Amino acid sequence: MRSPQRLATALGLAALVFGAAPVPASAGAERIHDNDELNFELRVPDTWNWLDVAPFKAMNVVEAAERRLTQLADGTAADGQGARVMLSVQGVPATLNADYETFLRTWQDLEAQAKPLDPVPPDLIQKIAAARELLEKTLQEWVETHPEHWDLLLSRFDRDPKRWPKPEIDGQAIDLAGIPAVRLKVTAPCANLTGVVGPCEGRMFLFVVRKRLYRLAMWKWATPKDREHLRDDLDMIELSFDVPKKEAIPKKPDAPKGGDGGMDGANGGPGPDKPDAKKEVLKDLTFGFEVVKPAKFTARELDRSTQADRVLGFEFKAQSGGSDVFVDLQVYWIGRAGATAFDIKSYLTGLWTGFLKQHPEGLIATFPFPPVSVRSPFLSLPDMTKKKELKRPPEADKDKTVTVGDMKEAGVAAESKGIKMGTESMHETWRWCMTGNEPRRGEDTQVQYCFSTGERTFVIRVTARKDGWTIWKDDIAEVVRSFTIKDPAK
Repeated sequence: MRSPQRLATALGLAALVFGAAPVPASAGAERIHDNDELNFELRVPDTWNWLDVAPFKAMNVVEAAERRLTQLADGTAADGQGARVMLSVQGVPATLNADYETFLRTWQDLEAQAKPLDPVPPDLIQKIAAARELLEKTLQEWVETHPEHWDLLLSRFDRDPKRWPKPEIDGQAIDLAGIPAVRLKVTAPCANLTGVVGPCEGRMFLFVVRKRLYRLAMWKWATPKDREHLRDDLDMIELSFDVPKKEAIPKKPDAPKGGDGGMDGANGGPGPDKPDAKKEVLKDLTFGFEVVKPAKFTARELDRSTQADRVLGFEFKAQSGGSDVFVDLQVYWIGRAGATAFDIKSYLTGLWTGFLKQHPEGLIATFPFPPVSVRSPFLSLPDMTKKKELKRPPEADKDKTVTVGDMKEAGVAAESKGIKMGTESMHETWRWCMTGNEPRRGEDTQVQYCFSTGERTFVIRVTARKDGWTIWKDDIAEVVRSFTIKDPAK
């Protein structure tokens, strides 16, 4: 993968950072780990050591290294000061806009067109700026509204996600290895490399290319003036990090309806030649549920050894042109050691903030749920014929915390009492719905159901964009209505 010339360039960069002479390639080769399949090259300074990544497998960590100081610049013994870096690589989560890599490839192609031109025509400059803006906005909003991907950086600060410090997210994407990335930064106390709690500065870069999500996280526990140059170390790692294959892989064009692509011409779901093109009953006794997957939906294969899939019960989706729908289930154990802590009311308040960030302009509204009855059980869809417009908060109140009571009053969230599923009595049974205009995607409707047994909290999430609700309404209803609690002992 790496050539002697590229290696010498990297080591020359290290020399500039540290103010030392370049190191011959043969002497520094062990400080570079690369992987052709995962498409990365990670370099660390000579004072660093590689770590076993097995303890961090759940977060898809593929490389880890640290510099553990033994003596400080003033001659005193170190007490856990040092720095660490981790690289996580995984498949792109389904929650990211499916067109993201298409946006990335468009920007890359425009930049390539402009490179040999001097001067660059004004219309091409405008196209590049517009493509970059779309690219950054899509990635930025996704990172901001999906904190489950912050865990690599923040879990160092506390085991309990409720006590994690709030990261600062850069308002503008930066380039890492030539790919637009979002950077998170945190400054807060946490356990250093020997477990002593002290000041820590953390940073993490998230970017997507070639159907993979990369997260590069770094922490440093430094003395007040950092005379040991830990910041220089981290800067060198950041600047020299590379993904050799940078060309984005755009989404394949949708197959013609009713053609060889196997699409159902009437509904845009998988055709009869597709493996998922059949109705299936999915039963998971470990997670305690049973549900129907309609024929027009595909089910993603989950890997629950990974952090991203650890709490997922299922994930169904369908897509046709610019319209799509996602239905998934998250399951959280109550009171189990090591389980992810989850509070329904805190979760609901976060939905309002996240929705406003995703839909910064235009009308926002909700659809009311029918009263719970024999004909309209708790797991019923909202009435889409009764749209209720919502008022956006004034600019001065945009960061004000919205309570569950506020959302109940607005009609966005509603709690039901006395709900049973089979023989199981539910508690904290909430339904939530909002709809708005997502930039460059059109109408976006989100519906969620939260409910708990004595052992687990379940969250069913539905997202339908553009014409997704119209195309797959009956299929969405089938998934939601079919959901039942299954006790492993019964």
